[in-house]
Amino acid sequence: MTTLNLMDNGKPLTLDITKLSGAQLTAFRILTMLGEFKLDMQTFCSVNPMKKRPEPRCGTTFCLLGWLAFVDNYPDKFKEYDVDEELIGFDFRAYADVLLNQDKVMYHFLFDGDWPSDWELAERRAHHVLLHGTFPDIDTWVREWGLPRKAELAKEENKNWLKSFLN
Repeated sequence: MTTLNLMDNGKPLTLDITKLSGAQLTAFRILTMLGEFKLDMQTFCSVNPMKKRPEPRCGTTFCLLGWLAFVDNYPDKFKEYDVDEELIGFDFRAYADVLLNQDKVMYHFLFDGDWPSDWELAERRAHHVLLHGTFPDIDTWVREWGLPRKAELAKEENKNWLKSFLN
């Protein structure tokens, strides 16, 4: 058994890595990469990753999902091609679906572009998913998790947009 030793509210906790869900493994990967790059939750990657694999340089930014794709060397099965078979993009959403077992709400909790580009908040979200295997109650995302109120208001226009994923 391969274990991971963590703290949960000041108490030691041991998790069996072989029994973690895709979301928990992704959260663990997020926790191991904290601070390795400039975080920008609104941009997968600030340079075009399809021109050639960019090396992070001063000014290059990634969101959490963009960095995971970069570290995984943009897996071929998610690359997009035009009719002339020229590489034109990367399907980040399909990549996330594989990482998170197609859990759309988990995608929004970990990767949504409405989250502030704040390492502390990203760490809190990833830590919660790793410990609990799920996201917290959606109604607490603004009040307790740092989702900007403007994002909540925009989403209210599309009534219960996130809750609809649960049905």
